[in-house]
Amino acid sequence: IYIAHIIIKSCVMIGLPVGILALQQFMCFFIGTIPWEDGLKVLDIVFHSGTDVFFPIGLACLHLCEEEILSGDEPSHVRDLIVKKQYKEGELLEMAFSTYGGLPYEKIRAMVKEEKHQTLEKLSTGDG
Repeated sequence: IYIAHIIIKSCVMIGLPVGILALQQFMCFFIGTIPWEDGLKVLDIVFHSGTDVFFPIGLACLHLCEEEILSGDEPSHVRDLIVKKQYKEGELLEMAFSTYGGLPYEKIRAMVKEEKHQTLEKLSTGDG
């Protein structure tokens, strides 16, 4: 953990956004599951506007796989369902931005922060 702290501090000092270090992991998920052209558009949006694009795209993936997910009996298969889904070119991005593009990111970040706090609290008390 100490070495990660040093790396993060060093990145901040040189002005490198730490989130960019995880970009490949996030993009691998979408590159492997959506049409190539859409994956490139996602990458363009990330470079232009930042990683906030991952949230609406993730929601769109879940939305377009909703029937398969709800009919399944094993929660562990959700990722496999999303990966195996054959999206039409443009379908995922259209869903992401027409349905989920207007979500207030500040509120989403606040909810994530609160959920993280509650999870850490549960773990520290042994309830989670």
